[in-house]
Amino acid sequence: MHIAGQRRSPQVNPCSRAQEARRVGDLLRVEVLESLGAGELVGSESELARRYRASRNAVRDALGKLRAQRLVMRKPGTGTLVTADKAAGSMSRLLGLSEYLKDSAGRVANEVWTVEAVPAVPVLAQRLDIAAGSDVVLIERRRLVDDLPMSLDTTYVRADVGEPLGDLDLTQRDLFGLLEDSVGVTLGVAATSVEALPADDGTAVALGIDPGDPVLASDRVVADTDGVPIAVEFVRYRHDRIVLTGTTMRQEWTR
Repeated sequence: MHIAGQRRSPQVNPCSRAQEARRVGDLLRVEVLESLGAGELVGSESELARRYRASRNAVRDALGKLRAQRLVMRKPGTGTLVTADKAAGSMSRLLGLSEYLKDSAGRVANEVWTVEAVPAVPVLAQRLDIAAGSDVVLIERRRLVDDLPMSLDTTYVRADVGEPLGDLDLTQRDLFGLLEDSVGVTLGVAATSVEALPADDGTAVALGIDPGDPVLASDRVVADTDGVPIAVEFVRYRHDRIVLTGTTMRQEWTR
């Protein structure tokens, strides 16, 4: 099909092998994440080349990129296999990790590293709308799914709602559920930012990756239904274990 009137820059070759591999990689990544489970065969290079109407060289390069992302692995004598299921974290709702995984086979375990009262530094005090130096409850946990590291969570909770958490079992539940069910807080909204960062040495050890490997870094301020800030949360996810999803609208939706 020819689309009339479209000009191409003479300085860019859109049909280069690298560009083709990138396009195939985007499509194949969606197939792996949405249609295949851990241990399933992805297909041979020739099968994928026919499916995606691409060259085998481009498919080979695309598979190499997915291996680098730890989504697939090459098993001699068998073929290319999906390595593990990624958790789908919703950007449309305020959910905890266990809530993300409630419809999957993922088993969440929490290692509690720190629970202590610390003075709020100015940036925390500003975010939580409290006086600088006021106590906040610092909770740090490593989250595992099916015994594999998923994330390293550092949360600062206002002392008036965070102190009861010290008497609760933090190894079994998401903090959101505990705040609502045991403390009586009704959570409402969260202001969230997400970016890719290189793993520092401590994060790399905690998550079982190499220093400098990418991590998905989430920074959010969680408020109750009255808009009162309750917690500031910093989470570092292994990039190969979670994908963030959401529904976005072009225009504001009204009833």
